Amino acid sequence: MFAEKQLQEWWSRRSAQQRTQLKQAAQQTQLEPATVDLLFTTGCPVGPIGTQWPATQDPQWDWTWPSNVRTFITAQ
Repeated sequence: MFAEKQLQEWWSRRSAQQRTQLKQAAQQTQLEPATVDLLFTTGCPVGPIGTQWPATQDPQWDWTWPSNVRTFITAQ
């Protein structure tokens, strides 16, 4: 798997609370802003690709993480 060592190291640095937050995110259909922040600020190696449609009335970013949070962060 791509970046397996980095992923294992990243996961081992997550607290129990962060792991619970990621597990809950994997069970939902949309990422909460706090989870997006967690993934960004901790440098999750399962990286995002952001998309924004500025022509819409309320342009918000959408991220590619789901598939349920990259298969629950690639099965830890």
